[in-house]
Amino acid sequence: MSKLFTLKEWLTVTESARHLSRLFNEEVAESDVLRLALDGRLKLSVHFVNHAKANPGRVVGESEVEWKELPPIEDGGQPIKYKDGLHINGDKWVKLEDKVVSLEGVWDLPMIGAEHLDVEHEYQRLTNGPGVTLCNLGGVFVEGDNGIICRICEHYDDNEYQDGSSAQLERMENYIVNVKIEKEESDALREIHKIKRKTFNDRMSSMPKHEQYYPAATLPKDGVLVVRTKNLAFFISSINKTNATDALEDGAHSTKLLSLLLEGARQWWGSYDPADPSTAPKNEQVTAWFKEKGAADRVAEVMAQILRADGLPTGPRGQGRRRHS
Repeated sequence: MSKLFTLKEWLTVTESARHLSRLFNEEVAESDVLRLALDGRLKLSVHFVNHAKANPGRVVGESEVEWKELPPIEDGGQPIKYKDGLHINGDKWVKLEDKVVSLEGVWDLPMIGAEHLDVEHEYQRLTNGPGVTLCNLGGVFVEGDNGIICRICEHYDDNEYQDGSSAQLERMENYIVNVKIEKEESDALREIHKIKRKTFNDRMSSMPKHEQYYPAATLPKDGVLVVRTKNLAFFISSINKTNATDALEDGAHSTKLLSLLLEGARQWWGSYDPADPSTAPKNEQVTAWFKEKGAADRVAEVMAQILRADGLPTGPRGQGRRRHS
Protein backbone atom coordinates (compact mmCIF):
# COMPACT_ATOMS: atom_id res chain seq x y z
CA MET A 1 0.00 0.00 0.00
CA SER A 2 1.49 3.36 -1.03
CA LYS A 3 2.32 6.07 1.49
CA LEU A 4 0.18 8.52 -0.48
CA PHE A 5 -2.80 6.20 -0.14
CA THR A 6 -2.53 6.21 3.66
CA LEU A 7 -2.28 10.02 3.71
CA LYS A 8 -5.43 10.62 1.66
CA GLU A 9 -8.89 10.70 3.24
CA TRP A 10 -10.59 9.71 0.01
CA LEU A 11 -9.98 8.78 -3.64
CA THR A 12 -12.01 9.51 -6.75
CA VAL A 13 -13.69 6.54 -8.43
CA THR A 14 -11.00 6.67 -11.13
CA GLU A 15 -8.21 6.62 -8.53
CA SER A 16 -9.92 3.79 -6.66
CA ALA A 17 -10.12 1.69 -9.83
CA ARG A 18 -6.46 2.36 -10.54
CA HIS A 19 -5.46 1.39 -6.99
CA LEU A 20 -7.43 -1.87 -7.12
CA SER A 21 -5.95 -2.67 -10.55
CA ARG A 22 -2.42 -2.44 -9.15
CA LEU A 23 -3.34 -4.41 -6.05
CA PHE A 24 -5.17 -7.25 -7.82
CA ASN A 25 -2.84 -7.25 -10.83
CA GLU A 26 -5.80 -7.12 -13.19
CA GLU A 27 -7.79 -4.35 -14.82
CA VAL A 28 -10.48 -2.81 -12.63
CA ALA A 29 -12.70 -0.23 -14.35
CA GLU A 30 -14.59 2.68 -12.81
CA SER A 31 -17.79 0.80 -13.55
CA ASP A 32 -16.49 -2.13 -11.47
CA VAL A 33 -16.09 0.18 -8.47
CA LEU A 34 -19.65 1.42 -8.90
CA ARG A 35 -20.96 -2.13 -9.29
CA LEU A 36 -19.28 -3.13 -6.03
CA ALA A 37 -21.03 -0.20 -4.34
CA LEU A 38 -24.41 -1.09 -5.87
CA ASP A 39 -24.00 -4.70 -4.70
CA GLY A 40 -23.23 -3.57 -1.14
CA ARG A 41 -19.60 -4.71 -1.20
CA LEU A 42 -17.98 -1.27 -1.06
CA LYS A 43 -19.14 1.91 0.70
CA LEU A 44 -19.36 4.84 -1.74
CA SER A 45 -19.33 8.51 -0.72
CA VAL A 46 -19.93 11.95 -2.24
CA HIS A 47 -17.77 15.05 -1.93
CA PHE A 48 -19.83 18.25 -1.81
CA VAL A 49 -17.47 20.62 -3.59
CA ASN A 50 -19.73 23.67 -3.16
CA HIS A 51 -21.64 22.41 -0.11
CA ALA A 52 -25.23 21.18 -0.17
CA LYS A 53 -28.45 21.85 1.71
CA ALA A 54 -30.23 19.10 3.58
CA ASN A 55 -32.77 18.16 6.23
CA PRO A 56 -30.95 16.38 9.10
CA GLY A 57 -32.38 13.23 10.62
CA ARG A 58 -31.60 9.95 12.35
CA VAL A 59 -32.56 6.29 12.27
CA VAL A 60 -35.31 5.43 14.76
CA GLY A 61 -37.74 2.63 15.53
CA GLU A 62 -41.24 2.63 14.01
CA SER A 63 -42.77 3.65 17.36
CA GLU A 64 -40.97 7.01 17.13
CA VAL A 65 -42.41 7.87 13.70
CA GLU A 66 -45.51 10.06 13.83
CA TRP A 67 -48.68 9.72 11.79
CA LYS A 68 -49.70 12.78 9.77
CA GLU A 69 -52.66 13.64 7.56
CA LEU A 70 -53.15 15.20 4.15
CA PRO A 71 -56.48 16.76 3.09
CA PRO A 72 -58.85 14.39 1.27
CA ILE A 73 -58.62 14.34 -2.52
CA GLU A 74 -62.39 14.72 -2.95
CA ASP A 75 -64.98 16.68 -0.97
CA GLY A 76 -66.35 14.50 1.80
CA GLY A 77 -63.52 12.02 1.43
CA GLN A 78 -61.28 10.66 4.17
CA PRO A 79 -58.00 12.38 5.06
CA ILE A 80 -54.91 10.63 3.73
CA LYS A 81 -52.82 9.29 6.61
CA TYR A 82 -49.10 8.69 6.24
CA LYS A 83 -46.07 8.08 8.43
CA ASP A 84 -43.70 11.03 8.60
CA GLY A 85 -40.50 9.14 7.85
CA LEU A 86 -38.68 6.89 5.39
CA HIS A 87 -38.96 3.14 5.97
CA ILE A 88 -35.58 1.46 5.52
CA ASN A 89 -36.30 -2.11 6.55
CA GLY A 90 -37.77 -4.01 9.48
CA ASP A 91 -38.23 -1.62 12.39
CA LYS A 92 -35.80 0.97 11.02
CA TRP A 93 -37.09 4.34 9.85
CA VAL A 94 -35.44 7.67 9.05
CA LYS A 95 -37.02 10.54 10.96
CA LEU A 96 -36.19 13.98 9.53
CA GLU A 97 -36.26 17.45 11.03
CA ASP A 98 -37.88 20.41 9.27
CA LYS A 99 -34.82 22.64 9.53
CA VAL A 100 -32.33 23.04 6.70
CA VAL A 101 -28.58 22.76 7.30
CA SER A 102 -25.51 23.12 5.09
CA LEU A 103 -23.35 20.06 4.37
CA GLU A 104 -19.70 20.20 3.36
CA GLY A 105 -16.91 17.74 2.80
CA VAL A 106 -17.39 14.00 2.29
CA TRP A 107 -20.59 12.12 3.21
CA ASP A 108 -21.33 8.42 2.73
CA LEU A 109 -24.14 7.07 0.55
CA PRO A 110 -26.45 4.74 2.52
CA MET A 111 -28.14 3.53 -0.70
CA ILE A 112 -31.63 3.77 0.78
CA GLY A 113 -33.07 6.42 -1.55
CA ALA A 114 -32.60 8.02 -4.94
CA GLU A 115 -28.81 8.10 -4.47
CA HIS A 116 -28.86 4.41 -5.45
CA LEU A 117 -30.44 5.39 -8.78
CA ASP A 118 -27.77 8.09 -9.32
CA VAL A 119 -25.03 5.49 -8.98
CA GLU A 120 -26.95 3.03 -11.17
CA HIS A 121 -27.37 5.74 -13.82
CA GLU A 122 -23.62 6.43 -13.83
CA TYR A 123 -22.87 2.70 -14.01
CA GLN A 124 -25.16 2.26 -17.01
CA ARG A 125 -23.59 5.28 -18.69
CA LEU A 126 -20.08 3.88 -18.27
CA THR A 127 -21.11 0.46 -19.56
CA ASN A 128 -23.27 1.77 -22.45
CA GLY A 129 -26.33 0.28 -20.79
CA PRO A 130 -29.94 1.47 -20.93
CA GLY A 131 -31.04 4.72 -19.38
CA VAL A 132 -32.43 4.57 -15.85
CA THR A 133 -36.11 5.53 -15.95
CA LEU A 134 -36.99 4.54 -12.38
CA CYS A 135 -37.60 7.21 -9.77
CA ASN A 136 -37.55 7.30 -5.98
CA LEU A 137 -39.93 9.77 -4.35
CA GLY A 138 -38.29 9.36 -0.94
CA GLY A 139 -35.41 11.67 -1.86
CA VAL A 140 -31.62 11.50 -1.86
CA PHE A 141 -29.91 10.55 1.40
CA VAL A 142 -26.38 10.77 2.79
CA GLU A 143 -25.01 9.65 6.13
CA GLY A 144 -22.34 11.05 8.41
CA ASP A 145 -20.83 10.29 11.78
CA ASN A 146 -22.78 9.56 14.96
CA GLY A 147 -25.70 8.02 13.07
CA ILE A 148 -26.84 11.24 11.39
CA ILE A 149 -28.69 10.82 8.09
CA CYS A 150 -29.61 13.79 5.90
CA ARG A 151 -32.00 14.22 2.96
CA ILE A 152 -30.62 16.51 0.27
CA CYS A 153 -32.89 19.42 -0.61
CA GLU A 154 -32.95 22.26 -3.14
CA HIS A 155 -34.19 25.85 -2.99
CA TYR A 156 -37.07 26.76 -5.31
CA ASP A 157 -34.85 29.54 -6.69
CA ASP A 158 -32.59 26.84 -8.16
CA ASN A 159 -35.49 25.14 -9.99
CA GLU A 160 -35.56 26.20 -13.64
CA TYR A 161 -39.20 25.14 -13.95
CA GLN A 162 -40.30 27.44 -11.10
CA ASP A 163 -41.82 30.67 -12.42
CA GLY A 164 -39.74 33.68 -11.41
CA SER A 165 -36.72 31.72 -10.20
CA SER A 166 -33.12 32.67 -10.94
CA ALA A 167 -32.62 29.29 -12.57
CA GLN A 168 -35.52 29.99 -14.94
CA LEU A 169 -33.98 33.35 -15.89
CA GLU A 170 -30.64 31.68 -16.62
CA ARG A 171 -32.36 29.07 -18.78
CA MET A 172 -34.24 31.82 -20.63
CA GLU A 173 -31.05 33.83 -21.28
CA ASN A 174 -29.37 30.74 -22.72
CA TYR A 175 -32.40 30.20 -24.96
CA ILE A 176 -32.25 33.83 -26.19
CA VAL A 177 -28.57 33.48 -27.08
CA ASN A 178 -28.75 30.02 -28.66
CA VAL A 179 -31.89 30.66 -30.72
CA LYS A 180 -30.83 34.26 -31.48
CA ILE A 181 -34.11 35.86 -30.43
CA GLU A 182 -34.69 39.39 -31.73
CA LYS A 183 -34.24 42.24 -29.25
CA GLU A 184 -37.91 43.22 -29.14
CA GLU A 185 -39.01 39.68 -28.29
CA SER A 186 -36.16 39.09 -25.83
CA ASP A 187 -36.98 42.34 -24.00
CA ALA A 188 -40.60 41.19 -23.71
CA LEU A 189 -39.50 37.83 -22.28
CA ARG A 190 -37.31 39.56 -19.70
CA GLU A 191 -40.14 41.88 -18.69
CA ILE A 192 -42.47 38.92 -18.16
CA HIS A 193 -39.86 37.24 -15.99
CA LYS A 194 -39.38 40.46 -14.02
CA ILE A 195 -43.06 40.44 -13.09
CA LYS A 196 -42.93 36.74 -12.18
CA ARG A 197 -39.78 37.40 -10.15
CA LYS A 198 -41.57 39.88 -7.91
CA THR A 199 -44.39 37.40 -7.29
CA PHE A 200 -41.80 34.70 -6.54
CA ASN A 201 -39.88 36.89 -4.05
CA ASP A 202 -43.09 37.92 -2.30
CA ARG A 203 -44.11 34.28 -1.89
CA MET A 204 -40.68 33.24 -0.62
CA SER A 205 -40.52 36.07 1.94
CA SER A 206 -43.88 34.97 3.38
CA MET A 207 -42.73 31.36 3.91
CA PRO A 208 -40.62 29.90 6.75
CA LYS A 209 -37.07 29.14 5.60
CA HIS A 210 -37.49 25.36 5.62
CA GLU A 211 -40.58 25.60 3.37
CA GLN A 212 -38.50 27.37 0.71
CA TYR A 213 -36.79 24.03 0.06
CA TYR A 214 -38.04 20.73 -1.38
CA PRO A 215 -36.49 17.20 -1.53
CA ALA A 216 -33.93 16.87 -4.31
CA ALA A 217 -34.45 14.15 -6.91
CA THR A 218 -30.73 13.61 -7.53
CA LEU A 219 -27.36 14.33 -5.96
CA PRO A 220 -26.06 17.86 -6.68
CA LYS A 221 -24.45 18.18 -10.12
CA ASP A 222 -21.24 19.39 -8.49
CA GLY A 223 -21.17 16.48 -6.04
CA VAL A 224 -18.27 14.13 -6.85
CA LEU A 225 -18.50 10.39 -6.20
CA VAL A 226 -15.53 9.24 -4.11
CA VAL A 227 -14.38 6.34 -1.93
CA ARG A 228 -12.95 6.91 1.53
CA THR A 229 -9.56 5.23 1.86
CA LYS A 230 -10.66 3.53 5.09
CA ASN A 231 -13.65 1.98 3.29
CA LEU A 232 -11.44 0.88 0.40
CA ALA A 233 -8.96 -0.67 2.88
CA PHE A 234 -11.82 -2.48 4.62
CA PHE A 235 -13.03 -3.89 1.28
CA ILE A 236 -9.50 -5.06 0.38
CA SER A 237 -9.15 -6.68 3.79
CA SER A 238 -12.45 -8.54 3.34
CA ILE A 239 -11.28 -9.85 -0.04
CA ASN A 240 -7.99 -11.06 1.43
CA LYS A 241 -9.78 -12.81 4.29
CA THR A 242 -12.20 -14.48 1.87
CA ASN A 243 -9.34 -15.72 -0.32
CA ALA A 244 -7.47 -17.08 2.68
CA THR A 245 -10.59 -18.79 4.03
CA ASP A 246 -11.38 -20.34 0.65
CA ALA A 247 -7.83 -21.66 0.38
CA LEU A 248 -8.11 -23.38 3.75
CA GLU A 249 -11.62 -24.71 3.20
CA ASP A 250 -10.80 -26.05 -0.26
CA GLY A 251 -7.61 -27.76 0.89
CA ALA A 252 -7.53 -31.54 0.99
CA HIS A 253 -5.47 -31.51 4.20
CA SER A 254 -7.19 -30.62 7.47
CA THR A 255 -6.46 -30.99 11.19
CA LYS A 256 -8.25 -30.03 14.38
CA LEU A 257 -5.81 -27.17 15.03
CA LEU A 258 -6.13 -25.91 11.44
CA SER A 259 -9.92 -25.89 11.75
CA LEU A 260 -9.62 -24.09 15.11
CA LEU A 261 -7.31 -21.50 13.57
CA LEU A 262 -9.86 -20.84 10.81
CA GLU A 263 -12.66 -20.53 13.37
CA GLY A 264 -10.55 -18.09 15.38
CA ALA A 265 -9.93 -15.94 12.31
CA ARG A 266 -13.67 -15.62 11.75
CA GLN A 267 -14.49 -15.11 15.42
CA TRP A 268 -11.93 -12.43 16.23
CA TRP A 269 -10.81 -10.79 12.98
CA GLY A 270 -13.95 -10.87 10.82
CA SER A 271 -14.87 -7.27 11.68
CA TYR A 272 -11.34 -5.83 11.84
CA ASP A 273 -10.93 -2.53 9.96
CA PRO A 274 -7.28 -1.83 9.00
CA ALA A 275 -8.04 1.90 9.04
CA ASP A 276 -9.23 1.70 12.66
CA PRO A 277 -6.78 -0.15 14.98
CA SER A 278 -9.32 0.02 17.83
CA THR A 279 -11.32 -2.72 16.06
CA ALA A 280 -8.47 -5.22 16.53
CA PRO A 281 -8.75 -7.70 19.42
CA LYS A 282 -5.96 -7.97 22.00
CA ASN A 283 -3.61 -10.95 21.77
CA GLU A 284 -4.44 -12.04 25.32
CA GLN A 285 -8.14 -12.16 24.45
CA VAL A 286 -7.54 -14.37 21.42
CA THR A 287 -5.05 -16.55 23.33
CA ALA A 288 -7.53 -17.10 26.16
CA TRP A 289 -10.22 -18.06 23.65
CA PHE A 290 -7.97 -20.67 22.00
CA LYS A 291 -7.17 -22.12 25.46
CA GLU A 292 -10.89 -22.37 26.21
CA LYS A 293 -11.23 -24.35 22.98
CA GLY A 294 -8.64 -26.88 24.18
CA ALA A 295 -5.37 -25.61 22.70
CA ALA A 296 -2.23 -25.94 24.84
CA ASP A 297 -0.90 -22.71 26.35
CA ARG A 298 2.05 -22.25 23.98
CA VAL A 299 0.02 -23.36 20.94
CA ALA A 300 -2.72 -20.86 21.81
CA GLU A 301 -0.14 -18.04 22.00
CA VAL A 302 1.34 -18.95 18.63
CA MET A 303 -2.07 -19.22 16.95
CA ALA A 304 -3.06 -15.79 18.27
CA GLN A 305 0.20 -14.35 16.93
CA ILE A 306 -0.36 -15.93 13.51
CA LEU A 307 -3.75 -14.24 13.25
CA ARG A 308 -2.45 -10.85 14.36
CA ALA A 309 -2.72 -8.29 11.53
CA ASP A 310 0.55 -7.23 9.90
CA GLY A 311 1.87 -3.84 10.97
CA LEU A 312 -0.64 -3.43 13.77
CA PRO A 313 0.74 -0.86 16.26
CA THR A 314 1.32 -1.99 19.82
CA GLY A 315 -0.21 -0.37 22.90
CA PRO A 316 -3.77 0.10 24.20
CA ARG A 317 -6.45 -0.07 21.50
CA GLY A 318 -9.63 -0.68 23.44
CA GLN A 319 -11.33 -4.03 23.71
CA GLY A 320 -11.82 -4.66 20.01
CA ARG A 321 -14.94 -6.15 18.55
CA ARG A 322 -15.73 -9.81 18.59
CA ARG A 323 -17.66 -11.28 15.73
CA HIS A 324 -20.09 -14.01 16.64
CA SER A 325 -21.06 -16.68 14.19
